Amino acid sequence: VGSLNDLQKRVRAIGPRRLLKSVIERYEATGELATRETLEKISEEESFLFIDAEQAKVLFLSALTHGIDTRLWFEHVPQDTAWRILKEKLGDDDVDEYVIDLLADLHNKPAFELLESTLSEEKVASYAVEVMSRRETPQAVEFLARALKFQPLSVQAENALVRLSKSKKHR
Repeated sequence: VGSLNDLQKRVRAIGPRRLLKSVIERYEATGELATRETLEKISEEESFLFIDAEQAKVLFLSALTHGIDTRLWFEHVPQDTAWRILKEKLGDDDVDEYVIDLLADLHNKPAFELLESTLSEEKVASYAVEVMSRRETPQAVEFLARALKFQPLSVQAENALVRLSKSKKHR
């Protein structure tokens, strides 16, 4: 039975492994990332695939582009590479909301430091304040308090803090 389960897993991974190979070949040839559908199929069988650092990087970039499985692929990429990618993405003129969403979900000091670096970018910072206003954590409150210092964000951040304090009182 154990060997049958193992065989089933290997058979199940054949399709996603082929997809992964084609994604990497296309990326190396043209710089094109995985489509949303392809990424979903690979992600479903991720535990059966042996993914190296370069493959993980391409899948992470694809995940950030499509906003799916970002946390999964973040955890596969070597951490120095993952943080470099996130920092570069925040420096882009048109930052994907998925980057902000992932940073808020990571909920750790490096993520909050990167989020704080967005406070001077009004459009990005406004979205970051919106996302953080849905988190009821000390880090979220600290982020929102820092956002108060930026004139274009102050009203939004203040409203979020008031809402957070009211929801905490009702519990």
